[in-house]
Amino acid sequence: MISKKVLVVVDDVGNNKNLTSLQLVIDNCAKNTTSKSKVLVNCRNWQYLKSHVNKAGKVVMKFLEEEQARELFMFHAFGNANRVLTKDVKDICTKIIETCEGLPLSLKVLGSFLCNTEELESWEGALSKLKNGQSVTGGNDNEELWSKLKICYDYLDKQHQSMFLDIACFLGGLKINTICRMWSGDYLHPKSELQILQHRSLIQWAEGGILYIHEQLQDMGRNIAMELPIINRFIWKNNNPNSFLQKNEVNTILF
Repeated sequence: MISKKVLVVVDDVGNNKNLTSLQLVIDNCAKNTTSKSKVLVNCRNWQYLKSHVNKAGKVVMKFLEEEQARELFMFHAFGNANRVLTKDVKDICTKIIETCEGLPLSLKVLGSFLCNTEELESWEGALSKLKNGQSVTGGNDNEELWSKLKICYDYLDKQHQSMFLDIACFLGGLKINTICRMWSGDYLHPKSELQILQHRSLIQWAEGGILYIHEQLQDMGRNIAMELPIINRFIWKNNNPNSFLQKNEVNTILF
């Protein structure tokens, strides 16, 4: 009989099969130990976890507070969270941190990219690309930043992908009841469908029944929408809609 107390952390469990296998291991270990060990499991989808964890064991991870976000970004950008900055660099740092909205992955990627970069133009360029959902370095940083954010989207079926793109392009910030009325003709139970997106951490319920989508997930969704084939493309930017109206392929335009 084992008496040693341990903490096991399992990150980013992808599907129910993985969780079932993990549960079997945990149950087997529990039979052979007298210690009160702990197992922490991180999963993007509560639907997978809820059959293995009771509600009391559920912890919804929040985004970093402003000071925590600043410390993480400063550590990766300067190697020192207490680095004294010039006013111009301090201002651009604040804007980048605000745009990341407490998302640790974004803060880490941006901070690492800007490490040892002194030209203010590079910082401003990185901020501009971040806001527009573009590759920060022009290289493979999308593989770490945007592609990882896109994992939950890729696992959705076509219906829920379409719902997410609607939200990213048009509906973020509206009341959930309003959105459900708008979708009542397209989806049988729109609120239940929205909860699937919530369980996958793509949207959140905000105070007052408002649907909230993180700015970077919104940017990701808009980028995806702009890359769709012309017949399915969303026209959400006020650039040149006439160029689309002149094409016979476009069936529906939502302004």
